[in-house]
Amino acid sequence: MQPFVRHLSILALALVLVRCGGGGGGAGTPGTQPGAPGTPQMAQTAFTIVVPRASGTASVHPSVIPSDTQSISIVITAINGSAPPSGVQTTFNATLTTSNPNCAQGTSGLACTIAITSPTGNVTYTVSLFSTTNETGSPVAQGTTTATITVGTNNVVNLTLALVGGALALALQNPTPQSGSSTTIGVTLSELDGGGTPITGTYPNPIVLTDSDTSGATSLAVNGKAGTTVTTSADVVTLAYTGLAIAPVTIGASTTGLASASATLTPGIAAVVLAPTSLSFQGTASLGGVGASTVTATQAGWTGSFGHTIAVTNGSPSCNLGNASTQIVSLPSTNGTSFAITPQNAGSCSLLFSGGAGASSSLPISVTTTKVIIQSHGSPR
Repeated sequence: MQPFVRHLSILALALVLVRCGGGGGGAGTPGTQPGAPGTPQMAQTAFTIVVPRASGTASVHPSVIPSDTQSISIVITAINGSAPPSGVQTTFNATLTTSNPNCAQGTSGLACTIAITSPTGNVTYTVSLFSTTNETGSPVAQGTTTATITVGTNNVVNLTLALVGGALALALQNPTPQSGSSTTIGVTLSELDGGGTPITGTYPNPIVLTDSDTSGATSLAVNGKAGTTVTTSADVVTLAYTGLAIAPVTIGASTTGLASASATLTPGIAAVVLAPTSLSFQGTASLGGVGASTVTATQAGWTGSFGHTIAVTNGSPSCNLGNASTQIVSLPSTNGTSFAITPQNAGSCSLLFSGGAGASSSLPISVTTTKVIIQSHGSPR
């Protein structure tokens, strides 16, 4: 899964660095001596983060701090472009729950302050958020930034986060409607964070929907208007289906930085209905006087108000429609809904009546002939 990058300045996850004293080594920096050669000057600093309140099971966007966040890891990866010297603590972990005395529940969510000791200079920080309480498993959000930290100043650094392992989710509320009647189908669409929790709010990049149908039998709408662009989790997406008999249709969803999602509409296809379901002709050797029989062919979602016709071809065994000298039956048109079928030569065969979405029905046909022998007897004397 590609990372779900959020190119935003996240004020909710701000790095607030405050010097608390004369720049000496603070807690968590064993062996550090102020002014020692190669040892950076240190300052007591603090990270502040607000984990938003969950709305049901949803994260709040655009804070890009998933509401299922339960712990944080802050790692100093470089100082002035070089690896931190030995003796400088580089990893700071904290639980982001009410069990942490440095966290307090507020109107916007759980506000936590994580105190660390940070070097001065150009410091690179990597911050990872986890849905577990002990920084285990894969992070649900992550960001890296380099900040210039100076003493005697409140240093505030805005950090850009990326949802890690996020995904799009797409589903049709009725993926198998029956052809022959129109319906409107709800489309469930959401963005998920790395822990599988839906993100709510305005999306930084729009979600673009696609429809593989080229027949015009389906159409997408967003908030009641024809469209294929979704910009917030509150947008309502629907799929209109006319009832036309069509092959399965793929509805897709894509956005920047996420693997695409898709769902399949597979209409239930009605059968081609024939009346009668078989034909039997019988006549003299020349079939003189044997008239045509009419066969009607219909299919819900294809003929009638849908305006399509049924196509007739040779079945198996073949009626030899294309060969005038050997054809068993003939018909004036091979497309329509009513067919006049006339016997031509003795034999057994079938015709195949094909409608929409591959539906077809076979019509068995039998043509037999009878020889009539007239005998003349002389009159008795």
